[in-house]
Amino acid sequence: KSYVTADALYVRVNPDRNAREVGMLVRNTQVSVLELSDSDDYIDGRAAKWARVRALDEVEGWVFSGYLS
Repeated sequence: KSYVTADALYVRVNPDRNAREVGMLVRNTQVSVLELSDSDDYIDGRAAKWARVRALDEVEGWVFSGYLS
């Protein structure tokens, strides 16, 4: 289990910051990490992989793991 550390974190259909958004998670939302991307991405000076997550048993998709604890 991990938690969202950003005020708002967009959930996307693919592990790419330009991918279509399918939801948004707010700070302290608990998520289950289902898998990680093969390579790192760099967003806001942070290097991290993308994580496919499930939250609230409803939202599932990819988020930048640099904003998960």
